[in-house]
Order: sequence, then structure tokens, then C-alpha cells
Amino acid sequence: MVILLLVYALLAFVAYAFVPFEQLLLSNQTPSPVMAATARWLIGLGEGGGVLILYVVFGISGFGFARRLGLPGFFVKGPVGRVGCCGPPSSGWLSEACSS
Repeated sequence: MVILLLVYALLAFVAYAFVPFEQLLLSNQTPSPVMAATARWLIGLGEGGGVLILYVVFGISGFGFARRLGLPGFFVKGPVGRVGCCGPPSSGWLSEACSS
């Protein structure tokens, strides 16, 4: 999860640092003079940092609420792969078919 978050922040940085503003805006918009005068790497750094800060804050608060409510954790012990994906639905279908 942390690696995906870092990749997302890096992509946000790259998008604002290297992609022209005209491609980031709608067709009838023009960049504001303040944004056009600001260094591109600085805008990219702000966007990437904003992604990191928002996702970390929401992730930590969600983790805290989940622990307070007694919800299961991130990692569930049990079957994985095909058994974890197809096992529960098929066992439900079998129990329905056998009970009727």
C-alpha cells in the first residue's frame, strides 16, 4: 500500500512538473498569471506533497476508527487466491441448493 501511495504521489509530481498546463486545463481555460509565473517543479512538489499528506491523514484516521469500532484489520488470515475468491460464493450456492 505504501508503494502505491508513493507511486501516486510521484505521478502527481510528474504531471504538474512536466506536462504543459494547456493539457491539464479545460479547453476554454487559461492558466492564471500567478500559476504561470511559479516554477513548475514547485507546483509539482506541492501536488505530490498534498497527495501524501491527504492520504496519510485519511488513512491513519480510518485505521483509528476501524480499531475503535472493532473492525477486522488489513490482513485477514485464511484462504487466499482461487480458494479465497471462489470458495465463499460457491459454498453459499451449494448450501442454498442443498437446503431447498
